[in-house]
Amino acid sequence: MKQQQNYIHKLAGRTSLLVVAIAVCTLFTACDNKEHKLESALPILDSRGVYVVCQGDEQGSTLAYVGFTSGATVGDWFQPNVGRELGPAATDGLVYGDKLYIATGAEGKVEVVNRKSRKSVGQIDMATLTGDTGSTPNGLAAADGVLYIATPQGVTAVDTVAFSLLRKYSAGVAASTLAVSHTTLFIGHPANADGTGGSVEAVSLATGESTTATGPLASSPATIVAATPYAFFLDGGGNGVAAGVRRLQGATVTTVTSAACMCIGGTKLYVSKPSATATAAPTLNVYDLQTAEERVFTTDVPPFPCLMEADPVTGHLFVASYQKDPQTGLAAHATGCQLTEYDSSGSRLKTYDIGVEPRAIFFDTFLNYVEY
Repeated sequence: MKQQQNYIHKLAGRTSLLVVAIAVCTLFTACDNKEHKLESALPILDSRGVYVVCQGDEQGSTLAYVGFTSGATVGDWFQPNVGRELGPAATDGLVYGDKLYIATGAEGKVEVVNRKSRKSVGQIDMATLTGDTGSTPNGLAAADGVLYIATPQGVTAVDTVAFSLLRKYSAGVAASTLAVSHTTLFIGHPANADGTGGSVEAVSLATGESTTATGPLASSPATIVAATPYAFFLDGGGNGVAAGVRRLQGATVTTVTSAACMCIGGTKLYVSKPSATATAAPTLNVYDLQTAEERVFTTDVPPFPCLMEADPVTGHLFVASYQKDPQTGLAAHATGCQLTEYDSSGSRLKTYDIGVEPRAIFFDTFLNYVEY
């Protein structure tokens, strides 16, 4: 129990966010020296809204946005603000410092947008940057002024000011997902076509030394959340092993609980429980990382939840879900999805319409300076 109490941090998206205000300051201003700071002000983490990256269909990807003050939903925030369509097969996104980053898989680029002006800063062309033909961004993470990009050729570290190549990790080994703390880079390596070969790697940012966990509990890693000295990740299971949330410590992997999707908010792990059948009603549970107690969070759940994140400021949970196909009763992958907002007690607040095939949820977080 004492060990569990040592690793909990406030988390948002795929990088650790310490909500203790002074600690948060280093994370959000590492690459954002233009933020106005007052000597007699206290930096407080705040959020304006939530973004949802939707992979879309043959018509292209979209970036949905819900503003918390207005409550208005913008189905495609990117095109009217940036002035061009978001590239197809978008896979991930995040806000870091004064920039918004969106990975577009089919184009092999990372879009960079100024968070305040909403204008394009430029594009990171992965093939040009790395020299690797077919280098496409699968996932994003950021910490300490560095953007980490998962690609089929490994992980690329990029400076967030000059957008120059800093380093490559696990070169030549495909990376499908990743997370980063201030000390460790966690990389999920996908399984081969036969379902074998998946693994999760932990790389020391100080020394470059790495430890890799393999085996049936790490055969199909998906979402990873860094929580030094641990990492938690969703594993799809297979070959007789049930899907679930795993905890990684060194090369040791243990199962925390069964899950179909997951996220962490503060000291709470939120999971959608696997349904007994394809049409069975799902439930959302919350697992306390300090006490190891799990309980039902809510049964008021859309039929096919596929993605979730917790707002690091309010603690509200946002769950993206497929709608039900009226003919088959199964998840409708070709139609628009929904985003449901819950408060910290599990009460449903609102439901918003978003795009097709959601791939990432992240928040428009920033530092608000309050004089004291």
